[in-house]
Amino acid sequence: MKKVIKVLMVDDHPLIVEGYKNNLEELNSSEYKIVFETANDLEKAYNKLIQSVRTENFFDIIFLDINLPEFPDKNISSGEDLAVYVRKISPSSKIIFLTMHEENYRLYNLVKNIDPEGLLVKSDVGSIDLKKAFWDVLANKINYSDTVLKLIRKQVANDFALDQYDRQILYQLSLGIQRGCKLNSV
Repeated sequence: MKKVIKVLMVDDHPLIVEGYKNNLEELNSSEYKIVFETANDLEKAYNKLIQSVRTENFFDIIFLDINLPEFPDKNISSGEDLAVYVRKISPSSKIIFLTMHEENYRLYNLVKNIDPEGLLVKSDVGSIDLKKAFWDVLANKINYSDTVLKLIRKQVANDFALDQYDRQILYQLSLGIQRGCKLNSV
């Protein structure tokens, strides 16, 4: 019997959704059957998620865009907001963001706040990359595109901790204290 993989694709561009879906349908085999549901806005995605929870037929993978038409009734204004909700109601579902955003701050916040299993910048990804991300995430591996990996490496390289003495030195330097002066105790 085939293993069914249930996928929700959320993007406000129907052609994009159709392209992703067609690409991933090639992965159907004698072992796997991928079942797709789609939503072009946050309200439809929310309703599909609620239905999956009610029937206990959870999505295995949820592909999300960031910029989507809002769902003000539930105070969901982006794919990021929906992902926070997914983490609460369907923690076993894996999230893959597909986004055009390349801003360090936005990508960093997605990694920090959502910790998605996949984060792909659309300009980095071809059909082979999308399929690899799909399999990686199903195999409980993380898959981030090149732009995201560069951001994370840069962030890690710049992440350093200052202890109380380092902060005191920086404070004194900001006051214009000259070399050789004794620092006050902290």
